[in-house]
Amino acid sequence: EPIGKIRVNHNYYNILEVMFSSQGLVGHGTVCYLTRRGEEEYIIKDHWVLGSKEDVLNEVIMLNEMKGVRGVPELVEHWLVEIAPGEIDETEKY
Repeated sequence: EPIGKIRVNHNYYNILEVMFSSQGLVGHGTVCYLTRRGEEEYIIKDHWVLGSKEDVLNEVIMLNEMKGVRGVPELVEHWLVEIAPGEIDETEKY
């Protein structure tokens, strides 16, 4: 039974369980969810990244470069949260 929904781009995923949630006031506020879209299950990692848009996309670029490497998760899609068109939400604004 889903405990919520999360949107990535135009896709909605049913949240089945919270697998990991970072604790404390310092860090990136990382939360990992086990989700389902259709018949497929996915893990969604939600976290804050400090720095420029290039810094934000570093993990995306690395996962794309390592596609097909055994033990490395496959990136299905990513989404940068925008607070205005073309303006990425980042912790420095808070």
